[in-house]
Amino acid sequence: MARASAQAENVKATSKAFSAVDPFMSAWPMASSGASPPAALESFRRMSEIQMEMTRFYVDRARKNASALTAFITCRSPKDFLEIWRNAAIEAVTDYADEAARLLDRTQK
Repeated sequence: MARASAQAENVKATSKAFSAVDPFMSAWPMASSGASPPAALESFRRMSEIQMEMTRFYVDRARKNASALTAFITCRSPKDFLEIWRNAAIEAVTDYADEAARLLDRTQK
């Protein structure tokens, strides 16, 4: 509750700061869509956070994929290959499901 109140106060303060530039609002590229500068900045911040999260995930998955490929080199039998492939596939599906849930949760905040 305190966080929501602090965010509301921040938005009010930012809105007050932007009210001084009302004459220049016609130059604001998103003015026709009704998006105020504070709302647009908040949207950009949230998009940046989501992009950083996705990049972190992609880097982590690339490392895990490389690790799985390295493990395939050590295979001595088809059974070893299937075990490594099975574990890598389960880990990948789990990681993608977890990431999708994280991103969905982040977009609903």
